[in-house]
Amino acid sequence: MKTTHYFIGLSIFLLLVSCIQNKTKNGDVKTILFEDTYTDLAEKINCQFIPLETNDSCLVSTVSDIVFNSSRLYLIDGKSNLVFAFSLSGEFISQVGNVGSGPSEYQYPVNLHIDKIKQELIVADANTPKLVYYGLKTLKYKRQLRSDDYFTNCAWLPNGDIILASGSSYVTPKRERFYAQITDENLKRKQYVCPCSFDPQYRLAIGSVFYTFQDQVYLNLPFLHSVYQISETTCEETYAIELKGFQMPDQNWLKANAEENYFAALSHSDYVSAIQCQETNRYLYITFLVGGGKDYIAFYDKEQKSSMIYSGYDFIKETSLNGLSKVITTYNDTFVATINPDVLKEKGTTIEELAQLSQSLPAESNPILCLFTFK
Repeated sequence: MKTTHYFIGLSIFLLLVSCIQNKTKNGDVKTILFEDTYTDLAEKINCQFIPLETNDSCLVSTVSDIVFNSSRLYLIDGKSNLVFAFSLSGEFISQVGNVGSGPSEYQYPVNLHIDKIKQELIVADANTPKLVYYGLKTLKYKRQLRSDDYFTNCAWLPNGDIILASGSSYVTPKRERFYAQITDENLKRKQYVCPCSFDPQYRLAIGSVFYTFQDQVYLNLPFLHSVYQISETTCEETYAIELKGFQMPDQNWLKANAEENYFAALSHSDYVSAIQCQETNRYLYITFLVGGGKDYIAFYDKEQKSSMIYSGYDFIKETSLNGLSKVITTYNDTFVATINPDVLKEKGTTIEELAQLSQSLPAESNPILCLFTFK
């Protein structure tokens, strides 16, 4: 039986707490104010739908990460922990590797990366921890690299270096604590970045702490409400996020109340407890949680300097995208999410193309990719 998931039922990952950077060398920090401005989303949203082929060789429940190239897409199924390759129109191509402890296998894949120069698909396995390399065209195993340190997410910098972030802080021999570390392409540590100022035991996170925009990597600390750009040597604050009408805990409150258990303290409060960001040329997107899990979605138009905030429920109601997940990534200047076809069949939709697609799919089909932007 496939797992049913709603946008309003966002997956919450309980991770050992990590630390946050309190200072930045970048003096040009842009404050982004999100406020509740009404927009007729049904008339403004523009969607493309890609149904993923369903067969016994590729049963997908939830998509935890996805990457694209010119002819294929590659994704991680968050339930089976398997990696699959599809065409850009959704035809199944192949499973990539397998779950296991062997050199060509992975146990808990968290991130995917395409090396365009070497023509490799890289699977980041947080459980081992290691990187597993497959030929991009053949999908055959090539090699693996083990990491000396655990990570919960990683991302690739333009020069080939890799940044790792863990659910707990990285501690130096001098007992200095850092949120992240940068390694070379062989996972050999080069330096720590993002020194800690707050280090609780447990935290809430909605998804990956990294996103990539225009080939630059950004670190989104879910409990700091800031976005940092990662360079080869620094972690500099780029955006400071403000949410009108919502309470965001300051450092003094966090240190006094959430040091021992961030999750317990925030889930029983009215504070914003976690934020995740993605970005396109025109829009900055955030998903955020209030308290233990009430979810919201917001967009900031960088050209018009306007914004909109909706609860997860209201966003789906306004767009008629029943079964929509949170945004996973971006591609071709669109936001990429999935639609659960079983929820779609149950709730229906006013979008004619999506309704016809829903009627054509059998029960318990693989998710439908939804690539959307605004007109």
